[in-house]
Amino acid sequence: MRILCLHGMGTSSKIFQVQTAAIRSALSKSFSATFDFVEGAIEWPAAPGINLIAGPNVEYFAYYDTDKYGSIIQAVDDLEEYVTSEGPFDGVLAFSQGAALAAMLIARDTFPSPFAFAVFICGGPPFSEKELKETNTLRYCENDLDKAGKPVLGIPTVHLVGAQDKDLETCMKLVQMSREETRQFWEHPAGHEIPTAPRETKHHGDRHDNSPTGIRCRFWLHRRPSHQGPGVRWRDPNLRSGFPSAQLQGDQDG
Repeated sequence: MRILCLHGMGTSSKIFQVQTAAIRSALSKSFSATFDFVEGAIEWPAAPGINLIAGPNVEYFAYYDTDKYGSIIQAVDDLEEYVTSEGPFDGVLAFSQGAALAAMLIARDTFPSPFAFAVFICGGPPFSEKELKETNTLRYCENDLDKAGKPVLGIPTVHLVGAQDKDLETCMKLVQMSREETRQFWEHPAGHEIPTAPRETKHHGDRHDNSPTGIRCRFWLHRRPSHQGPGVRWRDPNLRSGFPSAQLQGDQDG
């Protein structure tokens, strides 16, 4: 199984590898997985508190600049091109801006879908490409359903949100845009971050434990503690520029 991993704004692929090490380790206990980390190419100021993970003299990136609307469309186009050329990918694991980017690609409703499932951590809803292109306005998709009356995100999804996240209301919009029958919703007591207290994470909606993807999201309850921080085109963090992304075998993270 191949899972694409997208980091948050003001971090990097290497940081996201650290942040998700326990999650990936838990996933690998259920199935063999390869995790592909794709890094944003726009240099960006460090996210608050991220120096606790990264240390000094580290570069930070974003996938797009919300002040430059063209870069948002370009980021989705580039992600679509990457998934087409380097895929197929079974799923996507994404945090914050990376989750919004993945949601925009899924919302394009291409066939076949770019991913069979998605795991969103503190993710916001997709921006409306129609508004961006036709009115040059930055707005979230406003409706839970598309024009055909289907959920905007029709694939199985897992949503992990922080109870103290200042953007919690925005994160909940993404939950509401996902298909109710195949979505799982988890909450941790902290803010806009990947949680470090798994025993305090609450699962809402036990009836969806048996996801069609075969993923039981109780893996959120089995992470080992680790140091975490809050939170176009890509380049491999191990290269100066260009593709492909870095790859890690899931069973290497113990």
